[in-house]
Amino acid sequence: MSTSRARHLLAAVTVVGMLAAGCGSTPAVAAGSVPKLAAPADDTGGGGSGAGRHGGRAPVAPAAASLPVDVPLPAYGIQSSSLSPGRWGFLMSTHGQADQVLASITAFYISAGFTAVNSASLTRAPYTVSITAENHDHTDTTAASVSILVTSG
Repeated sequence: MSTSRARHLLAAVTVVGMLAAGCGSTPAVAAGSVPKLAAPADDTGGGGSGAGRHGGRAPVAPAAASLPVDVPLPAYGIQSSSLSPGRWGFLMSTHGQADQVLASITAFYISAGFTAVNSASLTRAPYTVSITAENHDHTDTTAASVSILVTSG
């Protein structure tokens, strides 16, 4: 199996695992505990006053709203998210090559006090952050999909 194909398969398995982890009930979020996140960089749907793809900005993903305030998220547009007790998963999209994006996110979490276990896993008690980044398309390396899985415990 080629390295590129293996990385693509790893990213797909990670996203499926993140989505499967969110099959539990959604815990309530206490008032005032919702972190402030950057709005998605682009909603390609055009104008309008409603929320969603064709009517303005989509609301912040529910998993992001329940993420502990001491665990930051990079300011990329959240495409999808999932959550279950002690697990938060995010699929994001950003500009840049996957290897550069991965290095940038790793540096982001190190600056937030996490310790790198390897190039795709960081820890700061009680949290572990696992990251994968993959170019959107092998012919266009200017955009990347990023999956971030935060676990507690």
